[in-house]
Amino acid sequence: MGSSFEDLLGRANKLRQELELFTQHVRSTHRSTTPLSQVGAKLSSLKGDLEIEVDFLKREQGKQRPASSGHEAPPPSKGPSGSNLLFFETLWDIAKRSTDIFDLRHRVCVEQVKKQILAPGKRIVPTLGTQMGSKFRHALVDLITDGGSTWVKISTITNRRLLFDLAKEAVFCGDSEDEDAHGYSIDDNLDIPLLKLAKELAQAASNHRIRTKTPTVRLVLPRIRRNENNEVDRIVDICGGAGVVVLCSNDLAPPPDLSTKLMDIMYPDPQASFSTTLNIDTSVIVALTSDFSHFSVEKQDWFDRQRIAHCDQETKEHFLTEQVYPLIGNHDLVCVREAVDTYKHIVNTIGTQTEKARAKLILNDDASKSPDQLAEGLRALSEHQVPSSLRLPIITVDSNKDGCQKDLDTVAKRVLETQLNPGRSVFSFGWAARLTTITCNGVATKQLAHGLEKFQNLDDTAWPSIWACSSSRPLLGVPKASKSKKHIGDCGTNGCTCGVESSLQSRKERTE
Repeated sequence: MGSSFEDLLGRANKLRQELELFTQHVRSTHRSTTPLSQVGAKLSSLKGDLEIEVDFLKREQGKQRPASSGHEAPPPSKGPSGSNLLFFETLWDIAKRSTDIFDLRHRVCVEQVKKQILAPGKRIVPTLGTQMGSKFRHALVDLITDGGSTWVKISTITNRRLLFDLAKEAVFCGDSEDEDAHGYSIDDNLDIPLLKLAKELAQAASNHRIRTKTPTVRLVLPRIRRNENNEVDRIVDICGGAGVVVLCSNDLAPPPDLSTKLMDIMYPDPQASFSTTLNIDTSVIVALTSDFSHFSVEKQDWFDRQRIAHCDQETKEHFLTEQVYPLIGNHDLVCVREAVDTYKHIVNTIGTQTEKARAKLILNDDASKSPDQLAEGLRALSEHQVPSSLRLPIITVDSNKDGCQKDLDTVAKRVLETQLNPGRSVFSFGWAARLTTITCNGVATKQLAHGLEKFQNLDDTAWPSIWACSSSRPLLGVPKASKSKKHIGDCGTNGCTCGVESSLQSRKERTE
């Protein structure tokens, strides 16, 4: 018995080591987006539960040792069969066979809803989907993979337990091949927990849609083998008939060995799918030239709430060095003419002198300067390091370059109708030219995703490649010209009595 506990503890330690390696991989490939990745936090919770299981195994192992002289014997052990390690191992084995893991232990609504709701997953950008309130009944899905398209639920129920549940219902298939005469079906209201679980998961999947389709549910039963008991096989088949894919222990292939290559499949770096050339949105050019991004801006009396908020945000996170530069480095950069013209109008109207100077460097108004000279010029106008991987300038292109717009299908054109220019030109060009678009406009990205979700059974290739940064930076700009208020009466001699000074002081206090 002691060796069995030693075996379990050895397996648990191996699992613990692999989970830690995967956690490090997730952290190293994390890129700031909206919402932040769920996997990292859920892995921490999973590792905590595994530690509890290890402690349980150690306590049970101690109960196997005989009591020493003069000491009371420990309470009897539950034995290795009391361990829940198989659940953790099965979850991890399934994860190692999966691609694009999106979440672990996610609650989904199992009550029938009037209208399909958005499932958690990647639809242009990651989203947690529609969150239903606590008044709705939910079930826990152990693993969400394929970017949200597949849900995995693990049940460690045994043949013995399933037969016991059948006996309580007094229903058996018997050995007859005539199932209609001696069996039962999906339509029978059987009080069997496994069958109820399958029906609930199937209902939950039908409630949701991810990239215009219903998620696939996989129900994994690691303690049940097919073709060993007719009654058990019948229930397994009925569970499959409920609308889930049932996988028993003899349906599961051995898990692959953990490696860097495998972890790249399990949790891919989002940048790995970026196009070689990136399509840059106006919002990113604004961030690249903003004084907020390059300097520690002191709050001014004339700042509105938005500017004050960006001052605070930049103090906590250097937007360019932590988000933008890592994303666009080592890529050629382009921007459509409509967006460039709009940006130039904005910066020439409200931009500071340093913002105007950066604009000329970023967009290369001086064709005589080399990329290295442009980067050096940008470094001179920034407190932060400008990486050598940044390829300047951003090249201005026609939104119908090489006649690419003819490749946009009807679905894309209809969805793009919700966008105003220059955003429409930016997104349509990236979509048509099959380039990854980098934007700070999360609202527009969500509008495109929701627009596409209104269609039915779209192929994954119909979805555009867009990366939405989790934050943005506006131009600092200059204060609006305003008429100076004049004092009424002889305020210069006796002090202000007309209220102008108190008004200015109140305004200053509001901005501090």
